Amino acid sequence: MAPSRGPQTLARTVHATLSTHKGPVNVARYSKGSAKYILTGGQDRTVRLWNASLGTEIKTFTAHGYEVLSITVYGFIYFILSTFQIEQLCTP
Repeated sequence: MAPSRGPQTLARTVHATLSTHKGPVNVARYSKGSAKYILTGGQDRTVRLWNASLGTEIKTFTAHGYEVLSITVYGFIYFILSTFQIEQLCTP
């Protein structure tokens, strides 16, 4: 067996602050490949696409009717799936 190198040390410095959401951010996803992006989704009902290297916002997607709770990235950002929760109370 090869000797263990132990856990890698993570960076402990802030590279950029992504601060254009209006309210809490519920989810952030990193997409790597030839271009590196970050997707964030928040209580403000938006999904935002960021340049991970520069920390600049590229695009805001505003079609959600509710806050964004999850984001999944398929194939280097070509497809983005985001979800929200609808609560419904049923009375007998």
